[in-house]
Amino acid sequence: RALTTLAGASIPRGGMRDGLKKAEETVERFAGRDPGHLVWQRERLRFRFFKMQLESRERRVDTEARRADLKAQVSLLAELRDDVERSVRDDPEYYLGLADLANFDARIAERHLDLLSIAGEGDDHLAEAEKRLTASLATYDRLRARSPESVDWRQGRNFALSQSARL
Repeated sequence: RALTTLAGASIPRGGMRDGLKKAEETVERFAGRDPGHLVWQRERLRFRFFKMQLESRERRVDTEARRADLKAQVSLLAELRDDVERSVRDDPEYYLGLADLANFDARIAERHLDLLSIAGEGDDHLAEAEKRLTASLATYDRLRARSPESVDWRQGRNFALSQSARL
């Protein structure tokens, strides 16, 4: 988990790529040993998310390519969200799963809002962003009720609120 987090936080792109490579090796080694373990499945999802972010940052794109890139990110984030949602359905009290679910909803909303800034994109992105932010904030409220002093849900909720300000 620390390797994935450090990789995602590395500012120099080379450092992020190296960190992601090490994280992928570690995650795959442990996930291979215990494929049903929720923590390693979660790390696989986080790894895919950070890898997508890196690939997106490395591309200098025109408007059409940017639109396609954002739509691909929405699809991947929705897939990751659905994977997490299945875990939460199996264990409704799975705290990290709930946190990931809220985070992915906020990230999907962010991409829909980014799509709104591209000419020719319609109001369906606004409606989807509102829906995802509502879901994200509701999930963060569940986490707050369980763990009122936790910094983790507060950071995620602040991100979701920052996207709400873009509506």
